[in-house]
Amino acid sequence: MPREYLTRPTAWVVTPANNPRIYSEHAYSVELDDEGGGEFVLLADFSGSRPDKTAIDDAAWPALLLAIQQAFDQIKRHEMLQSEQETTDELY
Repeated sequence: MPREYLTRPTAWVVTPANNPRIYSEHAYSVELDDEGGGEFVLLADFSGSRPDKTAIDDAAWPALLLAIQQAFDQIKRHEMLQSEQETTDELY
């Protein structure tokens, strides 16, 4: 059986529309991560002023919320695909 590959979005960058540079001090990163215990979402801002905290600008919140929801949707899709694959593997 040939190996199939899947492309998964795992990171989103949210920037102001008038300054879409990836490393803008006004940009945010939403990423999927997995340290062996299951996938989760990481949120960071690029301001660098407080590395242990994420400051969210009110104007950025709607776009951040959308990116975070997309990240969680990716986790759900991936978990469903894994479950389907495990069921298929058990049949063969």
